[in-house]
Amino acid sequence: MALTVGLLFDFYFDLNDDVLMKDILSGAYTGTPAGHNIQMLYPVSALISLFYRLFRGADWYGIFLCGAQFCCIFLILWRSLVMLRRAGVQVWQRVLVVLTETVVILSVLLPHLVYVQYTVTVALLSGTAAFLFLTGESRKNDLTACIMIWLAYLIRSEMLLLTLPVVAVALLIRWRMEQQGGQLRKYILLGVILLAGIAAGALANRLAYSSPQWQEVVSFFDHRTEVYDFQGIPAYQENRAFYDSIGLSEDEQALLVNYNFGLDQEIDADCMGKIADYAAAHNADEKPLAEKAQAALKAYIYRLHHLGEPQTFEYPQTDAPWNLLTAVLFLAALALYLTDHTHQSGRARYRIVLWVFLLFAADSALWGYILIRGRDPIRITHSLYLMEMVVLGGLILKQVRGNAQQRMRSIFAVLLLVCAAVYLPSAYHITAAEQQERAQVNAPYQEMYSYCRAHADSFYFMDVYSSVSYSEKMFADVDNTLENYDIMGGWACKSPLQTQKYAAFGFTDMQSALLQDHVYFIESAGEDTSWIVKYYQAQGIQISIQKTDTVGGSFAVYQLKKAEMQ
Repeated sequence: MALTVGLLFDFYFDLNDDVLMKDILSGAYTGTPAGHNIQMLYPVSALISLFYRLFRGADWYGIFLCGAQFCCIFLILWRSLVMLRRAGVQVWQRVLVVLTETVVILSVLLPHLVYVQYTVTVALLSGTAAFLFLTGESRKNDLTACIMIWLAYLIRSEMLLLTLPVVAVALLIRWRMEQQGGQLRKYILLGVILLAGIAAGALANRLAYSSPQWQEVVSFFDHRTEVYDFQGIPAYQENRAFYDSIGLSEDEQALLVNYNFGLDQEIDADCMGKIADYAAAHNADEKPLAEKAQAALKAYIYRLHHLGEPQTFEYPQTDAPWNLLTAVLFLAALALYLTDHTHQSGRARYRIVLWVFLLFAADSALWGYILIRGRDPIRITHSLYLMEMVVLGGLILKQVRGNAQQRMRSIFAVLLLVCAAVYLPSAYHITAAEQQERAQVNAPYQEMYSYCRAHADSFYFMDVYSSVSYSEKMFADVDNTLENYDIMGGWACKSPLQTQKYAAFGFTDMQSALLQDHVYFIESAGEDTSWIVKYYQAQGIQISIQKTDTVGGSFAVYQLKKAEMQ
């Protein structure tokens, strides 16, 4: 599958966040591979950066993400085959099940396998762990699942914690299906080991970020995330009294709006925290929780049954075929257990039905959480569907015993295969269309970055929103040498990493560096530059701004000069 996908498409880091993480880990950002990449926990970051230190020319972060994803798919397919073989299922049925699983995986995950994002990687790791826990019969399976959970937590702790309730449901179902009261101690011990590994990772990360400088960065990062991802930036005129109270002028607030807050040293963790608290209080007054919950429920119900064909990779959003395939799996699990009169007593059958509905309730609660918060990109929503699908798939495979209900199992396998196959061409077309679009969007960016590297004696600061559309291709033209450019905001801003980068080029801060002769400012051609002039004026510095070059037909290069005093 990996070879086929690789032959058909080029792999990409999905978002610019992934590109910055790769730059930090590889040493392209600071000049030295670094384990403090802020987004991921330190132990796994340090491990990846070690590979960059040993073999600097490889794209290790890309290898790590793609390797983890295809490893998860392999383990699910392998475990399925082992269960089918041990149950004495005929060869043609094994072929049917593996073919169905393969087509389902490609129909829903193909774009995510090509446009790789670490959030989805975490969901795959967590989902595979849930699958192994539910279907496991040995300590080896449980240990493998624990390692995957620990790794997922280190890659992105928030996403692992979001999916952990579904993993807990999978373990609960397995315990109850064994129907052995003495096994409770084993599962308690397993839960303790699982949580102990997570706690150890959290402790190691806390120690790695325990210095005052990094504590300030972590605080700034958390507040920045709250402001930009959830609360929004309060308008200046309507909230002037608030901004005056925290000492932020209109020109400084404009840096928050255009994300170029790295230009101003006064926008620190304390300032961002006050903005986050104020915005949260203001937003809480606008719409009651009950109203948000009602809107979220309505949106959730619509998304469960709406089967519109996907048009693009992400927007406009559609949940098909995820919702359709999940519904078929729910139906298959319920039908197989309710009609099993051979291996299950009536009470046991209905108990299993309760566990199936518990799974649905747990996942629905997670949906409610993200919809009420108003943060539901496909990397999160698709991940929640994925968790449901793998647990339901595990439940169905546990019901495969001998020839009982052979016809029903085959009918549901064929139904799932047909539903997935219907959407497979769509998955291919939107992946291919996205490939063409990214190639077009990236072309001027590649010229711009080549331009910067060609002028190695200069340094370039880039307007943040002029840089966000770029998504770097994996495994192509890998260059992990120190980059002579930086964006003027983002989550690495104001960190020791940025300080180290600036020191390598002989300056300490962005504001003074932009006034040096060899330092330039890059923004999308035709965009207004008056904001930067007004900002310096508000700081008591008169400047002139002159366009020195145009790159790739899309970007303008400017030089800022300190104006002579009249």
